[in-house]
Amino acid sequence: MLVDLHSHTIFSDGRSTHAEMVEAAIAKGIGIYGIADHLCFHDNPWTTRLDQFEEMRSTFANLKANTTSAKILFGMEVDYVRGCENRVLRLKEENHWDYIIGSVHYIGDWNIDSNAADWEGKDVDATYTKYLELLEEMVDTKLYNIVAHLDLPKKYGHFTDIDFTDRYRAIGEKILANNMAFEMNTAGRIKICNEFYPRRDIVELYHQLGVDVTLGSDAHHRNNVGQFFDEAVALLKEVGYSRICYFEEGQKRYLPL
Repeated sequence: MLVDLHSHTIFSDGRSTHAEMVEAAIAKGIGIYGIADHLCFHDNPWTTRLDQFEEMRSTFANLKANTTSAKILFGMEVDYVRGCENRVLRLKEENHWDYIIGSVHYIGDWNIDSNAADWEGKDVDATYTKYLELLEEMVDTKLYNIVAHLDLPKKYGHFTDIDFTDRYRAIGEKILANNMAFEMNTAGRIKICNEFYPRRDIVELYHQLGVDVTLGSDAHHRNNVGQFFDEAVALLKEVGYSRICYFEEGQKRYLPL
């Protein structure tokens, strides 16, 4: 049975409804499917508005009650922004999410994820350094269950020559200690970088450390649900993983690969 915990709908920046995404997941044979729309504390057009949460809770209640071909999970992808920890905690308590995907999209006021042109003139090495610093801070909060796209700065083809193995190891050790997981995010295969997030050597390192992994397509359209999962599962097995995890009501559960 496959798991896909990372998808977005029209509530944030997706282009398909919850029902359409669930239908696509079932058609792909995904037995455990989670939708995690964006919640960001910067002013942007792709965050779920707070006035949408009541409707979202109702939508998930209906999906969970009426979907028999797959287990439906209510997630949220919540950006880490310094100083917003109490807001995340309050929203977590109000919405009863099954899990929270933690992500870093902003370095200061710069959204590194949305526009390739915004990278012009930027110091790539410094961007990676700051990104990983924020990612580690996010893990330290213990508010999140899953760490999203661990090497996101490569999205537009910007790679660093700095060896960040020690920093990734430190982050991985904290993910493990906090009973979290990282995701094999397959959306990178349709980006300029043309590879999964994270790259293979990080996956190998995290397997050596004993860090749990889950799968996420980061689909923004029903056609992308479960994209490249055959390749992702093959890679995980080659590295040595024999199981994947998911979170239900905040509790980690496992499935064999």
